[in-house]
Amino acid sequence: MALAKPQLRGLLKSRLKTHFVLGLLFCSTTTGSFYFGVRKPRERKYKEFYRNLDTQKEFVRLRDAGVFHSVRPGGKVGSGW
Repeated sequence: MALAKPQLRGLLKSRLKTHFVLGLLFCSTTTGSFYFGVRKPRERKYKEFYRNLDTQKEFVRLRDAGVFHSVRPGGKVGSGW
């Protein structure tokens, strides 16, 4: 029983063909998984958030929390204005 001869010529070319196809399949799979598993659900959540957003109500909430320096909680104008 003789050992198989090693491939001395064209080894890089034959290995690149295999690894290129495997790499392409891996990249396509991960890209598709990210697109449908992360990006699309996130896009739907953002659309839903901005569809239901009431900016005036959000301003009043932030004002009453004391976020703004020019307007005191309750709606009174701050000092210097």
